Amino acid sequence: MDKNRKIIINNNKDEVRIVSNWGHVKRNVKLSEVVDPLIEKGIITPDQWMDIKNRPISEPEKMEEFLYILLKQKSGALGIFMKALRNSGFQHVADDLEGISGIVGCTTHTRTQILGSIDDTSTSKENDKSGGQGSASSSKSTDTVRQEDLHKMKEEIKDELRNIRENLESERKQDRDQLLTLQQEHKHLKNDFEKLRRQKSELSQRLEDLLKSVENLKTMLEEKEREYHELKRINDGLKEDVLRQSKSNSRSMQAKEREKVILEKKLEKKEDEYKLLQAMMETLKTDHEERLRRLKVVNKEKVRLETEYKSVLTEKKEVEMKYQALSQQAKEAQVKHTKEVSDLRGDIKERMSQIEGLEKDKHVLAQQLSETEKENEELKKENKMLEENLRHAEGDKDILQTRLRQHDLQKYAVPSFSSVVRHQNYATPARPPPKPQWRLGARGK
Repeated sequence: MDKNRKIIINNNKDEVRIVSNWGHVKRNVKLSEVVDPLIEKGIITPDQWMDIKNRPISEPEKMEEFLYILLKQKSGALGIFMKALRNSGFQHVADDLEGISGIVGCTTHTRTQILGSIDDTSTSKENDKSGGQGSASSSKSTDTVRQEDLHKMKEEIKDELRNIRENLESERKQDRDQLLTLQQEHKHLKNDFEKLRRQKSELSQRLEDLLKSVENLKTMLEEKEREYHELKRINDGLKEDVLRQSKSNSRSMQAKEREKVILEKKLEKKEDEYKLLQAMMETLKTDHEERLRRLKVVNKEKVRLETEYKSVLTEKKEVEMKYQALSQQAKEAQVKHTKEVSDLRGDIKERMSQIEGLEKDKHVLAQQLSETEKENEELKKENKMLEENLRHAEGDKDILQTRLRQHDLQKYAVPSFSSVVRHQNYATPARPPPKPQWRLGARGK
């Protein structure tokens, strides 16, 4: 029985050291500065170190995971860790660990002394029975010594139980703080979700405005077609008045050029709006990635809490009940987070479809612009033809004016009888002015 007690005390010694200095080591030591000798001595494997190193957690959390690994190691692992602390400049932390170990060592030493004294008293009792009445006084003194030693051992056990209770209470406080942080993160996620809903409503309003602008553009195009038909009718009806037609064509060209400038400005505005939508999509993607990263961190913290509670559940049943309640809350929070992530993905798909619709509208507007440019080119060609016809008409007009002058001179001159008869018989009639060749546009054909 005494040997079994000594083995249990030696096995729990390192655990008491580590648990009593858990927060002190976690706050004051960086794992990256101590990890090399620990890997060389086999306390931690390179795979475990790379896993802890690549996690997006703080230095105290990394140290906490290493301390949990250290608790599962053999009895000499704590001594190697203290040597690594001294070599890396953390002498005070190693001294704190040794101080606790000294107290535990004293308790174990006193226990072994008490057990030895009990054995001595048992042997002395046997000798007293064989010796007689002379050993009665010595047996009484040994009984008093044994009672005093037992009283001391009880007090030391009570002190150890107090330390363990204090450590458990500190761990409970840490768990409560972690629960509060998780609740705060859940509130932040709810606020982000409400912001996304508002942005969705704003995007829907912008899309409605874009649809209205597209309908306005359609009405503008119909009006332009009507104006084109009216211009065509005017060109057919005003063949005789070429000057007036050229002025009206120049005015219509200027108006259409203005409309073209207005359309180009509207296109530029819509391109800017499209860029803003793309930027908003990128921000939504980054927010989605951050939320996924937070979910991963929450899951990792959950795993870490489960492992810590497993180590404590073997000793206390009340802590197990609280741990089950925490695990249920964590599962509910995870289900809520998965639902929110699915909703966010649906919103992103809807916005992608909306952006595709905007791109299609942009393509349609570009086609309409190209058509208006073609119509402008055709009108320019028609204007050139009209100017050429004007030039021909002006030449014909000059020829007719010269002929009229000659005719007026001949009329007022006094011709001879033979010339008058000759003029009546053989004078060629005046050639009428040539009719201008009007070219119709593509739609007129």
